[in-house]
Amino acid sequence: MYREYKSGIPVRQLALSRQHHIMTVYSAFTRRGWLLDGPKRPLNNADPTYFETLRTPTEAYAYGLFLTDGYVRPGRWSIKLQSSDEPVLVDISKSFYSGAFAVSGPSKSLRIYREKNASIFQGNSRPVASRLLARFPRNKTSRSRAGFDTTKPAMRPALLRGIFDGDGSISARSARPNQRQVNICSINRKFLEEIQEWLSREHRILASISTERRAGKWCRTPSGWSVNCKDMYRLVFTTHESRVALYRLMYLQDDGPRIERKFREYTSYYENAVQLLACKKPELPATRLLELHQQHLAGRSLRSIGRELDRGCMTISRWFSSQKLAVRSRVTHRP
Repeated sequence: MYREYKSGIPVRQLALSRQHHIMTVYSAFTRRGWLLDGPKRPLNNADPTYFETLRTPTEAYAYGLFLTDGYVRPGRWSIKLQSSDEPVLVDISKSFYSGAFAVSGPSKSLRIYREKNASIFQGNSRPVASRLLARFPRNKTSRSRAGFDTTKPAMRPALLRGIFDGDGSISARSARPNQRQVNICSINRKFLEEIQEWLSREHRILASISTERRAGKWCRTPSGWSVNCKDMYRLVFTTHESRVALYRLMYLQDDGPRIERKFREYTSYYENAVQLLACKKPELPATRLLELHQQHLAGRSLRSIGRELDRGCMTISRWFSSQKLAVRSRVTHRP
C-alpha cells in the first residue's frame, strides 16, 4: 500500500479500495515511520458566498437539504444521506467547489465520505460555516423560519424540493396506485407553519398539520435538564388536488437536483392522479342547494334530482344530510 501511495495514489483512495477507514491507513504508515506528504487538497476552491442569496436551483436545493439533513461545525458544514442518494451530494459538491478533483467517479469523490450505509458531503469553508452558525446558534432544531419570503421566487421550488427530499415522504402502495400519503415532518411546528402559509398564499395548495405525540425521557445537559425526544409534527397533503399541485411546483419548475427514488414514486402517483382528476365530476351546485331541497320536500325524488345533476340518489342524500337538511323517508315519504 505504501508503494502505491508513493506512486501517486492518495491515501483516501487506498482506504476506500480496501474498505478501511482513512485514519487506519495513516496510523499504519506512521507507526512504521514512513513519511507522508502533505494533504493534496485545494485550499481555496470553495465558494465563500454560498447560501448568501441562493442564486441557483442547486444552491437553493442544497440549503433546503441542509435545513433537514445537515449539520454545521466551526469551519465546515455537512449533509448526510443514504448511500443510494449520493448523486445529489455530487451535484452539491460540484456547485460548492470550483475545482473538481474526483478520483475515479462520484462514489470516490474526495469530498464525499461513506459511513456504513450513508454518504456524507462535507463543505470546508469557514465563511459559510460561520454564517450558518450565526443563524443556528445551538442546532437546527431551534430554527424558526425556512426563509421563503427572503428567497428569490424562482428559487423557492428548489428550496421546497430540498426540504421535501430531506424530511418529506410519499408512501408506496403498489396495490392502490391512486392512494398515497404525502407529508413533510419536523419537530418544529413553526417551520411547517411557514411552509403551509406560503403554499396556501402563493399557490393555493392546502395542507394540514397533525401532531404525533412521542414520550421522551428527561436527561441532564450542561445547561440543565431537557427531554431527549420531542413531539413530531407532520404537514399532510390530504387531497389529490394538493398533491398534484405540489408535484408540479417541485418538479416541473426546474431541472435541478432531486432524489430519484422519491421522484419516481411521486411521478407514478402523479400520472395516475392526473387521469383520476380528469374523470372527476364537477362539484355539486351549492347555489341551488336550498332550491333543490325545497323541491325534494315538495315531492320530487332523490333519483330525479340525481339524474339532473348526474349523481346517484345516495350522493344527493348525503349532500342534504351534510348541510343538516332533512331527507324524506323512502317508505313514508315524510321528513
